[in-house]
Amino acid sequence: MILVYFAVFPWVCLAVFAYFNISQWIEVLFTNIGFVIITILFLMRSGKYERKQKVRLMVRDQLVEKQREDFKHNCQNYKLTKRECEIAELLCSGMTYKQIGEMLYITEKTVDSHVQKIFSKTGVNKKIDLQGMLGFVGRNDRQL
Repeated sequence: MILVYFAVFPWVCLAVFAYFNISQWIEVLFTNIGFVIITILFLMRSGKYERKQKVRLMVRDQLVEKQREDFKHNCQNYKLTKRECEIAELLCSGMTYKQIGEMLYITEKTVDSHVQKIFSKTGVNKKIDLQGMLGFVGRNDRQL
């Protein structure tokens, strides 16, 4: 706050400069100091914001990576095959059997078969329960 007052002070002094008939180069030099102070304040604020943003993104990325590792670890604990893990992740992210089938180039019936095996191995019968068992966190939950 004090720096803002120092930045504005040179313009306040213009009336004093005019009254005492001070040389124009001193007037220009003095008022430009205000521009320099404002620029420094802007750069400092921008730097602080960028640092905070970078730290926030790094923390988020670490959290997301840990959640992915936990999901993979839980899949291994339930002895899901690689394909079942892949389908479980897509299923937990909210995709339909048809969308999963199209993405993996398999039929809906094959997806259904894999999902039944996944449910059997994990002991659940709903997607929401599967998400909890495998520790899946959706995109909205990952944001900080």
